[in-house]
Amino acid sequence: MGLDITVYKITKEEQKYYFKLCNDDLEYVNSFPEWTKKLESTKSIEFYDWEKYKEQTGIDVEQYIFLGSECGPNGSFMELWPMSAGPVPRASDYKIGEDEYDWDSYDLLMNTYKIKINLDEVPILKKDCQVLYKEEVGYQRRGLNGKFYKDYDDEKIGYFVWTKAELERYKEDYCEEDMKEYFQKNIIDNFVEGECCVTFDW
Repeated sequence: MGLDITVYKITKEEQKYYFKLCNDDLEYVNSFPEWTKKLESTKSIEFYDWEKYKEQTGIDVEQYIFLGSECGPNGSFMELWPMSAGPVPRASDYKIGEDEYDWDSYDLLMNTYKIKINLDEVPILKKDCQVLYKEEVGYQRRGLNGKFYKDYDDEKIGYFVWTKAELERYKEDYCEEDMKEYFQKNIIDNFVEGECCVTFDW
């Protein structure tokens, strides 16, 4: 697993991948820039029926914090952290040296409280939802420095970037020196403001 930096063009043409424009209650929400609204489409989407899952298992996912998901030959799984256990541990809290971390203590705490849900066992419901279809037009793997990960961890920056000025700041502040040229070529040069966004994902 590593950092994936992707440039997406938002389009009305149907694509395999899309951003859903609804909240956890399946209510319409578009918190993206105003120009995206003219590119919205309607799609019938399958959602996990967490209310029914709660009835079946007693697990209320609203009382948990999402940690991540994984797919493999044994199925699809989602990891959650219980709010009752306090804030999610951060790797930076277990730093013991310049490039050293107390991973044993970190893993012990994580494995004590986090739960893993088999998504194949969660009931499904279908609903029409507004979406934004996205087409990949640029990509880069990794290449950002420790300041990026710290600011991301501290929620000073987020998942999306929508402006070229912000991307230029990312290149100056967060790119490793020998990766700036690649970030320019792979990301900035493929980005068209008012048509694209960039995501930073793992």
